[in-house]
Amino acid sequence: MKENCGIEELTLGEKKLLLLIKLVADTSKQYIFQSLFQDMEENEVQSAVRLIVEMSTYMNVILLSSSSEGYEICDRVIQWSGNDGRGHIARSKIKDMCIMPPFVMRDILKVIRASETAEVVIPLWEVIPGEYEEYAHQVLNSNAGKKGFVYRYISHRPFRSGDIYWIMEHQLQELEVDGRPCFEKVSLMADEATINVTCSEYFFRCCKELETIFYHYTENHVEEL
Repeated sequence: MKENCGIEELTLGEKKLLLLIKLVADTSKQYIFQSLFQDMEENEVQSAVRLIVEMSTYMNVILLSSSSEGYEICDRVIQWSGNDGRGHIARSKIKDMCIMPPFVMRDILKVIRASETAEVVIPLWEVIPGEYEEYAHQVLNSNAGKKGFVYRYISHRPFRSGDIYWIMEHQLQELEVDGRPCFEKVSLMADEATINVTCSEYFFRCCKELETIFYHYTENHVEEL
């Protein structure tokens, strides 16, 4: 950036950088930037990205670009909470018995971490061992009707062997990481023996970047995944 010059001598990119520097110090608002990188040189874009990353540590920053349909989000930097490299997955919204113990969640995270996108296909045979499916089926039927074994979205009794996967579909939708939903969409593809999920942006970033993720399976049972 030029030194000792008037504002009128600055390029459009340099003026945008000055605005960003000013906004970094203002933590009272959230900002939406339209076509921020347009008409900026490569080095100016790099400087702007560093400033936006700094801003994203304490506010939400949304970047927009114009399109024939109006405006579209072309990129988004979500607020990244100060979790000291650790995330916490909670199942507090799941009222019935959770059929995803830590070893199942550990394998689910392994599949997600290996994915290049937030849209992930989870093969059921990789995360649910056959012996556990049989065990869970027996537990469901031996406790059917008791508190914690209601599963209102399954109408028939006794439970069938494949019901564990329908329960898994519902319960994955209720998982949260650091108080935010883990998944935006969860769909059981019974014919393909897979569950297709769309991870929330925050959860996908947790899976990719955090050193440690804890799973709060019960109030007194917390395991590192």
